[in-house]
Amino acid sequence: MPAPSFSPVTPEIIEQLKAIAGTEAVSAAQADRDLHARDQSQHAAHLPEVVVWPSTAQQVADILRLANARRLPVTPWGVGTGLEGNAIPVYGGILVSFERMNQIVAVHADDFQVTVQPGIGHKDLNAQLARYGLFFPPDPGANATVGGMLANNAAGIRTVKYGASKDNVLKMQVALADGRLITVGSRSVKQASGYDL
Repeated sequence: MPAPSFSPVTPEIIEQLKAIAGTEAVSAAQADRDLHARDQSQHAAHLPEVVVWPSTAQQVADILRLANARRLPVTPWGVGTGLEGNAIPVYGGILVSFERMNQIVAVHADDFQVTVQPGIGHKDLNAQLARYGLFFPPDPGANATVGGMLANNAAGIRTVKYGASKDNVLKMQVALADGRLITVGSRSVKQASGYDL
């Protein structure tokens, strides 16, 4: 199977990315590219052409819309703790780092639920949830981000009792490649419509 054909990231694309996420949230500096070229796996490093740190879901969607229209590869990045090579930008392009989307949006303590951004580390999340007597059960060991854990369906030592990451998610907001933001699931455990997460 031939390798996919992608366009290079041009100075014009970098300016468009800055217009989406802000000048301080876009970098083509060698040090930033080197830092995001490999995860904790033994797979070879590959440099992205540019690193972008979005701070909102709409910015993520806008980045994906631009990349889709211009045939640019996009690789998501949590904190790079993965062991499978999923965060390595094999085709270069845009690396979207979720390191700045690391907040708890809402705690629904009475429902044993929390709404978070994808870049929050699960250990950081659990440290904040402890005051409510709650915790996010999957524990892959490292302080992996919740987004990365969901992308890999991370498990860990509590999986037998509580399930893996996918078993602990009811609702997600998802940015599609064409730039649409959709919501799947519901905070209700039982529902009659929508995607079955």
